[in-house]
Amino acid sequence: MPDHEDQDSSFDAEEAVRVLRTNTISPKSRDVYDGSIAQMLKWFYDNKRQLLTEQFVQYGITDGFSKVSIRRFLADAPSNAPIKFKDFNVQDFMEWIVSKRKEDGSTPTYSTYNCHRAGLFNLFRDYKQDIRPLQSELKTHFRGLQRTTTQALANGEGKVKIGKDALEFSLYKSLCLVLMKSAKPDYVFTHCFMTYCWNLMCRAGNMTSICWSHLEWRNDALGIYFAHMKNDQLGQRPRDPRHIYANPIIPEICPILSLGIYMLTTPISPINPQVFPGGNQYNRFRKVLIRLLGTGEGSAELQTRGMTTDDIGTHSCRKGATTYVSSGSTAAPSSTAVHLRAGWALGGVQDRYLRYEAAGDQYVGRTVTGLPMTQPEFAILPPHFQQRSPLIDKMISICFPNLPTSAVQVAEFALASVVWHVEFLEQTLPSNHRLFFTPLFRDRDQLMDLKNLVTCRLNSPGDSIVATGVPPHISILQHMHSLAKNVNDVVPQIQKVAPDVIRGVIDEIEKRAMTAGTVTRDGLEALINGCLEKSGLYQLVQKLEDSPTSGIQQEETLTGDEAVTMTHMVGMHSWGGRLYLVPQDFAFPNSCSQIAWQYWMCWDCQKQYPPLRILSKNDMSKTNMQKRLSDFRYLMQLVEKRVEEKGKWIAHPSIDQTNEMFEAGRDVLDISEVSEKGRKRRGEQMEWSTTVNRVRNKRKSQRTSLIIGFLF
Repeated sequence: MPDHEDQDSSFDAEEAVRVLRTNTISPKSRDVYDGSIAQMLKWFYDNKRQLLTEQFVQYGITDGFSKVSIRRFLADAPSNAPIKFKDFNVQDFMEWIVSKRKEDGSTPTYSTYNCHRAGLFNLFRDYKQDIRPLQSELKTHFRGLQRTTTQALANGEGKVKIGKDALEFSLYKSLCLVLMKSAKPDYVFTHCFMTYCWNLMCRAGNMTSICWSHLEWRNDALGIYFAHMKNDQLGQRPRDPRHIYANPIIPEICPILSLGIYMLTTPISPINPQVFPGGNQYNRFRKVLIRLLGTGEGSAELQTRGMTTDDIGTHSCRKGATTYVSSGSTAAPSSTAVHLRAGWALGGVQDRYLRYEAAGDQYVGRTVTGLPMTQPEFAILPPHFQQRSPLIDKMISICFPNLPTSAVQVAEFALASVVWHVEFLEQTLPSNHRLFFTPLFRDRDQLMDLKNLVTCRLNSPGDSIVATGVPPHISILQHMHSLAKNVNDVVPQIQKVAPDVIRGVIDEIEKRAMTAGTVTRDGLEALINGCLEKSGLYQLVQKLEDSPTSGIQQEETLTGDEAVTMTHMVGMHSWGGRLYLVPQDFAFPNSCSQIAWQYWMCWDCQKQYPPLRILSKNDMSKTNMQKRLSDFRYLMQLVEKRVEEKGKWIAHPSIDQTNEMFEAGRDVLDISEVSEKGRKRRGEQMEWSTTVNRVRNKRKSQRTSLIIGFLF
């Protein structure tokens, strides 16, 4: 028995060692290298078959020489080598390299050739072969290849520019505004993803690894930590936060506002720690960006700049942000701070002696967020709550269910930013945007109460937070601005002196004229006004102006764990010659199941919608809307039944109680993070209409199975 246990332990250890060796490079890099080697092996089969091993040739004849099948063969490394390494030489490799062509017939760029060389090095490493005898000759050939490629570019062959263009700051603002004006859920994600790519000055691939535990609020800025980067694969660099600042002056590019909208409209997964959960959020961002640049206003913005969709990619944000910070002003932050934030090596002994300091990164953070560097507002504080209030804690709990404890302060500032910009959002976002169906926008009076608690201004004594990352010239500008304000306050007082003196002289003359019996203009005007006031005409006009508008108010007392009293504006809507509970253009919320449940149970005072559970098909203006109501009722009644079974039902719940009821009954919806095919899914973000179809299909399949089992 002990021998059997030792054998199992040995097997596990071998597998662990194999995984460690495979993990020497990132999965993305391995995918690129395997794709390159697959192309080379296919070319060798067609042109130099004698270099291939017999087992690989037989495998190719059986399974084909597609990239997928070749990659499957390479997965067995270091056994079953595809080539005869002893017979392989640099000449063979370079013949394949110079034969490479793009789809349009042009030659690849030198960076593409370098990628193929890296793939060859990885092939030798995977099969434990020594590449050193070939390195010197490869270096010589590639030096000549680089010179040839450069000369071809000088002769007008191919594109002079390598890679994607940097995203200009003006184009960045325009694209952010286009994204914000759309109600598409993918555009909300893309807006948040892009603003943080820009502000963090990072690769888009690094964004997908950010978790809620990597976020912390530091005084007046959001701090984000990176545990892994492309040039720090082993995580050996110091873990220092990148500071992200709000930009209340240009709301469409404000990263804190964008995060607030994203958090309000995208349910936080209780089991997935990532800020952007899902299988491949990098590809999701890339696809939406391509779609944005290829249609509508995004395409028009590119055309005005003489650019095409091929000029901009996911890496353009990083290029644009670093260029804007380092060269967008004559008072740019230090190059050391820019390099460290971008994650670049300084080279030589500089990496040892020039280290991270918060002040430098904070200055970079204020600059990259787009604050005006020539105005005192560069030092503006983020929108924040001036004082603590139970209402703030209540709204954080309601608006951000499943929020990790470590991110509560982040959520507070994100909520303050959304509340501060409520007028901008209502003017910019479409009326059917998911944000307006969240609990925050359901009670206008409550929203205005929150708005009264938020402030956004320059720093002043006694503030709970202070402005960080402010350079000396901005402090001088602030003092100059204060002096100018004092002068402007004094000038009107000086200007008042002369008119008052002149008026006093005129009044004295008029008094003497009245004594002499002379009628003056001012005297006549005063006499008429006195008569009108005695007649009561002014009072009548004032009453007419102050008369209340018509409306129906209904006050109801809601009972639950504690009594909650709310006043609802009950709006009866008239269309088609009759009164209805909803307007003719009523539409069901395009949202996740949790938001749909809130609308099923609670009033929306802002839109004057009753709880949707009291609607009937007669309240719907179209047959299609009646079908939507049927789907909506089917899904919500499933949750109702499960809540009643668990004894959690409350007839007239508050928003908090509504969320608790949904958590009790959500299991009936089978919202999981993994699909039936094993794919990762953003279950918490799934629209209620999709959930209806999934639940119905699953129940139909179960009924079919029962019938078949009964018959056979």
